[in-house]
Amino acid sequence: MFKIKTGTLIAMLVQNLQRPGGNLTGLSAMADGLIGKRMELLREIMPAARTVGLLIDAQDAVGTDLNYSQAALPARQLGLGVKRYAVDRPERVGEVFDLLRAERPDLLLIAGTPPFELARADIVALATAAGIPTACTTRAFVEAGCLLSYASDARHQAERTAAYVDKILNGADPAELPVEQPTRFELVINAKTAKALDLTLPDALLARADEVIE
Repeated sequence: MFKIKTGTLIAMLVQNLQRPGGNLTGLSAMADGLIGKRMELLREIMPAARTVGLLIDAQDAVGTDLNYSQAALPARQLGLGVKRYAVDRPERVGEVFDLLRAERPDLLLIAGTPPFELARADIVALATAAGIPTACTTRAFVEAGCLLSYASDARHQAERTAAYVDKILNGADPAELPVEQPTRFELVINAKTAKALDLTLPDALLARADEVIE
C-alpha cells in the first residue's frame, strides 16, 4: 500500500505548507503517492503486468519530472519496468499511440494536465483501441472511458474551498492559513471499459470503489 503524503509540487510554491508566508494559500488536490496507488490498483486488475507507460505532457516540464520520479520507486516495488511517452502537442497524440501499440506496455498512467483533459475522449479511445488498461487523474477521464481514477474527492474539495473563501473575506491573512492537503480520496472504475478490454474486475476492488460506471 502506497502512503499518501504532502504534495511535493505545492511545497515548491510556498515557504511552508502550514504558514505559506505570502498571498498564496488554499487547498491542494495533489498528494505524493497517488501515482503509486494508481499503479497498484491497475496491478490488482492485471497481476501479470510487467511494464507501465507514463503518458506525459512534454510542455509541462516540472510535472513531467515529478511524475517520473514519483513513479520510479513504486514501479520497482511492484516489479514493473517504467517508460515515459511524451506528447508535445495534443494533435500528435495519435503518433504517440502508434509507438505505444508497437511497444505494448501492459499498463498506462495518464498525467493530469489541461491539454490532456481537453483531449481526454480521444486519448482514452486510443488507449482502449490499443488494448491498454489506463489509470487517470480525474473522474471526468473515467466518464470518458478511462479504466479507473484515484484522486482527491473533488466535491469535498469544493466544500472546503468555500470555507477558505469565507475565512479570507472575513479578514483572515492568507500568509497564516495553511495549505490544506486532501484527506478524502475516491476510486472510480469504468466497468464498460473493463469489458471492452476483456478484463475481470476483482470483487475486492469493486467493493472498495466509490463509483462503478456500468
